[in-house]
Amino acid sequence: MTGKIPVIGRQFDFVFGDNAIYRLHFIDAQRLDVTVMADPSYAKGTVNHFEIAMTEIRPDVYIAT
Repeated sequence: MTGKIPVIGRQFDFVFGDNAIYRLHFIDAQRLDVTVMADPSYAKGTVNHFEIAMTEIRPDVYIAT
């Protein structure tokens, strides 16, 4: 990696339509929290915790798996 991963510590809203909105919070390079903002299958505010790996695929471009 070239250095600090720019998304760490930031939050992003992913909108997949009016009924599918999630807030992704990149805690660090190994942890991602996803909060349900809208989803008919889950209560608003439900938080899911994920262990992730951040891989730099070119300078300052990462893939999270």
